[in-house]
This record gives sequence, structure tokens and C-alpha cells, in this order.
Amino acid sequence: YGWDWGIRMVTSGIWRPVTIRFYDAASISDYHVKQLALTDQLANLSNELEINNILSRPLQAEVRINTSFEGSAEKSISQAITLQPGINHVSIPSEVASPVRWMPNGWGKPALYDFSAQIIVEDKVVAEQSHRIGLRTVRLVNEKDKDGESFYFEVNGVPMFAKGANYIPSDNFLPRVTPENYKRTILDAAGVNMNMLRVWGGGIYENDVFYDLCDEHGIMIWQDFMFACSMYPAEGALLDNIHQEAVDNVKRLRNHACIALWCGNNECQDAWLGWGWKCEIERQNKEYADKIWAQYRQQYHVTLPGVVREYAPGTFYWPSFPFAFEGEMSGTTDGDRHYWSVWHGKAPISDYDSEKSRFFSEYGFQSFPEFDSVKRYAPYPEDWDIRSEVMMSHQRGGDHANGLIETYLLNEYKKPRDFRAFLYMNHVLQGDAIKTAIESHRRQMPYNMGTLFWQHNDCWPVASWASRDYYGRWKAQHYYTRKVYDDILISPVVEGDDLKVYAVSDRLENTSGRLQLQVCRFDGTVVYHWDKSVGISGNDSRVCFSAPLAKLLEGADRGTVYVRVDYTDKSGRVYHNNYCLDKQKNMNYPKVDLQTEVRSIEGGYEVTVSTDKFARAVCLSVADNESVYSDNYFDVQPKSSVQVQVRTRLSAEAFNASLRLTCLNNEF
Repeated sequence: YGWDWGIRMVTSGIWRPVTIRFYDAASISDYHVKQLALTDQLANLSNELEINNILSRPLQAEVRINTSFEGSAEKSISQAITLQPGINHVSIPSEVASPVRWMPNGWGKPALYDFSAQIIVEDKVVAEQSHRIGLRTVRLVNEKDKDGESFYFEVNGVPMFAKGANYIPSDNFLPRVTPENYKRTILDAAGVNMNMLRVWGGGIYENDVFYDLCDEHGIMIWQDFMFACSMYPAEGALLDNIHQEAVDNVKRLRNHACIALWCGNNECQDAWLGWGWKCEIERQNKEYADKIWAQYRQQYHVTLPGVVREYAPGTFYWPSFPFAFEGEMSGTTDGDRHYWSVWHGKAPISDYDSEKSRFFSEYGFQSFPEFDSVKRYAPYPEDWDIRSEVMMSHQRGGDHANGLIETYLLNEYKKPRDFRAFLYMNHVLQGDAIKTAIESHRRQMPYNMGTLFWQHNDCWPVASWASRDYYGRWKAQHYYTRKVYDDILISPVVEGDDLKVYAVSDRLENTSGRLQLQVCRFDGTVVYHWDKSVGISGNDSRVCFSAPLAKLLEGADRGTVYVRVDYTDKSGRVYHNNYCLDKQKNMNYPKVDLQTEVRSIEGGYEVTVSTDKFARAVCLSVADNESVYSDNYFDVQPKSSVQVQVRTRLSAEAFNASLRLTCLNNEF
């Protein structure tokens, strides 16, 4: 009950619907559309039904399988069967010619076919069940290579770089989460170019609507079994209960195209081996420690993989999160890795640039909610201090976590001038930190093939690692995520004495365009300029520019310039990135006077922000907690402007009166 981001709220009771169902003759207890083989020419399927004949005599029936795709004419196949009293298992083969494959977000359309199974007795449909099915292949490639063992998802035969986040329950009071909440959560993942969410093992097996939305929007799911950070007494009745719970959920979710992997637990093996648990128990009773480990092995290496193998054959199972080998701590050359040296380990943010992994499955950086969200639980000015009683009650990491935020902020940024500025700069700090991490992870492709930051959402208003707060408001990190998770990333970085620019592409085809690099002063003066046509390989990461940094600076101080890169592909789309050569506290940003122009558009307003000097991390806010911004925390180039669309219910007078711009240049 509770976590270092979740309030301790001990609840119990029936929280999902309870129904009474009546049948005249038979019911469909389960319907599994099992994919046997998939090529561009044909999908071979087996429609596997569990049918309960509730009568005490055999029943003559017809099973009809209906298939349609995006409004196309429905195709049906039928089979006459005799249903014996009780449970009957029926398999009916079917085919889909020229199947349209389900694709993850960013690769194409997540195509879904409609399947239904009907039981017909005496020309009457007595039972029916339907599913939306995505035809695709997913394989976790975990094979020895020159560096150790690979770890990546191969989707429809192509290696996929996983871009996403870890997901926790959306509310402490689970029945309060509506379909609209779920839709916003999944759209906020798809909208920032994620292709994967990991359902964390300390929460719940999510409601069907969650997985339906992931199917529809191409979000693949790393699905944990619900065991986290503990050693469970896996024997007797409890192990039987664990087994049945796993069967129920694997059967419930196996038709979903989004399910990419089942994972045994969250951090249990690393905790036992590396957090001192094993040593402590062994000091007390070696026999007891051996028993705990034997039960752990039974639960995660026998029972749960056995359920996946039996009820979802072909779906990959991974014993723990993170994991490399049984009985060993996770590492950098095999399996997936949780990296917390930045944050918990107090390492500098720059360490993100040098840390390696085959798959970064968890890492993160904490921030408070933004000021308008904080005011909803701390409305009085006397509470506007990170160590006030109210603020501390919404910081589950305690003063230790507050201290980390404060220490990192003052190490990286100048001192904020007040509480509101502190919250704003904390957002920029979090966004910059995770942007640094993601860019590094993507540059490592194909050695590293995944990055899932902690975390996508909150379950109550709290200081946490989330990129969206409890109210669904995007933090700076979420806006930055959209850009660094784009299909093409142009990433400058200093390595040794050189400035290098990496071109990283998740596109499935090669492309070409024009890359422009500039080293600029904050007034717009160009110190160095480079412009050249470059080719970018599909599904790859390569250096497309490298030069000694000293040559590019031409004597300029690192704190007086920034690096600007723009890649324009052959379609005319521009991919942009800014890069600073020193910590933000050492950047000599000038004070800026931001100018705005507001015009009405359908559903809100368009705000044009302009400046004569470089403006860092400009944030717009208005007096409407439900406002939605097309962009925020953006940089404005010297003598340039940025247009932002704001969807809001405010009148023009109220909008203009409450419009506020915050900029890093002016907040210290």
C-alpha cells in the first residue's frame, strides 16, 4: 500500500462490475484467435473456443466465425458440431488472404480485423463473442552476440527500437478511472511518438479498455505479472491462487495485438541479490534463505512461464524486470537494465551520455507538479515552500527527495528567484535530464534497442518522476519527449574533444536531406556554419558530422554560444535540436523581453511568441486548468518567433488578461 510516489491508501472491496448472466443452452467461456502463421500472402488462424453446454444432454449446434476488416463485406465460415454436456473445446481453422499487418505507432497503421464467434442452435444465436484482432508477429530477440546477449523486439520481422515509458495505475481509487481518462492517457503516449508502455508489476492487470486503446493506437505493452519488490511465499494454496490469477489474465489479454511480452515481476531478483535481502536472511537462517529462493524459482521460472507457454504460445516470457541471467544481477551487456545512478545515486546528469545498456527499461528524474496544479492542493501562499507541511505530504520520497531536487537544480541551474520559479526550473531540469538520457539511448542503437523512462502518469497529485501530472497536465519532459521520440532524431553531443552530430532514424526506409549546423551567439550572430546534404539509413544511428570543438568555437566561450542543428528531409519536414556546451548555470543567457500576438482560432487561440535574443524554455500558462497547448517549454531563436495553439474555454478578455510567459533567462 503506497510507494515512493503513491499515498498509502488501504482499500478493499469489489471494484469491478459483477454481473449475472443467463443462458438457454450454451455459452462461450473463451474465444482465442490463435495466429499459426503470417506472411504477406496469407494469415493462417485457428479459432479456438471453450463452449459450455449447460444442458444435461448433447446439443446439436453450428459454430459460425465471422471476419471483416474496416467495413469490408463480412466473411463467414461454419462448422456443425455436437456439444457434450459441460465444457467443450472446439478449433476451427480460418484464413485471411493478403493480410494487412498491425503496425506499432510510427511504423504504420495498427490495422485491426473484427472477428466474432456465434453458437447457433435451431437457427437461433444462443451465444456470441467478438474480438478485434491485429495480425502481426512479435519476437523478443535475446541472442548471443559479440558484446554479450542482445535484447530487442522484432515486429513483423524488423528490429524495433522501443520508445516509451512505465505506466502505473491512473488513480488510487481505481473505480474513479473513466474510459475518458484511459483514452487521454493512451493518446498522450501515442501523441509523443511512444510505441511501448510497460504495465508495472506493483499495480493492477488493467481494464480491457486500456488494452483496446493500445491496440487501436499502436502502443505495444510490456505486461508484468503483479509482483513487485518482495519475495512471495509461493507454495500451497497461494501458489495455486497465483497460477489461476495468471491463467485468467493471460487468457483475457492474449487476443490483444499490443501484448509484446509477459514479465514475471518487478525488481524481485535484483532486490534479493543486490539490495541486501539475501545476505540478511542468510545471516539469520541459511535454510530459510534457500527455501525463499526455491519458492522464487518455482514462481518465476516454472509456474508463470508455464502459464504463458500453455495459454499464449509464441508470446515471450521474461522472468524479472530487470534481468539478464538467473541468479545474477542485471548488467550493461545482457538483458534489460534499470539505471538509477542519476537520481538515487546522485551521479551528474552528464553520466547519461556515457552509460550503456542493451535496453534501458527504467530510469527517471523527479519533479513537482507545475504551479497551477500545486495550487489545487496548496492554495495558500504560506504553503508555497517545498518543505511546508502540505508540500511534504505530497512528496512521498520525503526530505531526501526534496534535497535531491534542490541539489541537482543548484548544481545545474542558477538559483530560482521564488517558489513559482523553483517549480518551473524543476520542470526544465527534469525535461533536460530525460532528454539527455533518451538522446544517448537512441544514439547507442543498435547496441541499445529500447528506452522506457519512469514514469508516464501519476495516481494522485504528488512530486514524482511522471512526465504528466495527476491532472493530465504535461510537464516539460513530456513536451521534450515528443521531439526526442520523433521518427528522426538529430542529436549533437560532445565526445572527447569533438562535437559530433548523430542522425538516428526509426523509419523503415533510407532517406536523405540537408543538415545545417550553426554555432550561434545569443544575439543571433553565427560563429560557425556548416551545411551539407546527408543520407540517413533506415532503422539506424550514425555520425553524420564530426569536428574538433575548438575549431567550431573559434575562441568563443562555451557559455556564450549554443549549437543549433536543423535537418530538412526531402519532403520538406524540418527536425530541429538545440545543444548547450556547458551546464545551464554557466550559460550567460541574456534577459529577454518576450513579445506576444494573440489571434482567435477554432476552439481557442494562437499565440505568436517573438524575441530579439535567444530565449530558453519559454512556458505559456493561462487561468484555465483544462487548457491544452500544442507546444510548451520551447526555445525561441533570436529575431524569430514560435506559434503555439492553445485550446481553451476562456473568453478573449480572460485569456489575454491571464496569459503568462515564463522563460529561463528571466527566472533567477
